[in-house]
Amino acid sequence: NDEHDRHVMQYLLETIRPQFSEATWRAFVRFALEDAPAEEVADELTISVNSVYIAKSRALTKLRQLGNGLIDG
Repeated sequence: NDEHDRHVMQYLLETIRPQFSEATWRAFVRFALEDAPAEEVADELTISVNSVYIAKSRALTKLRQLGNGLIDG
């Protein structure tokens, strides 16, 4: 159910967080979770737009690996 999925997602996010630098994590959160435009995130964090996309990709890869089978979908 949705409540279970939200709980699992929160657990997964908390579990992978220590694996990323502050800038990478912030880029992932702003771009992937808060839907901020990549260009805006890059400007805020003084990183390249490509780095924003890479941050999202790396975090989502970790989430998929860790969460495989835990969330219905």
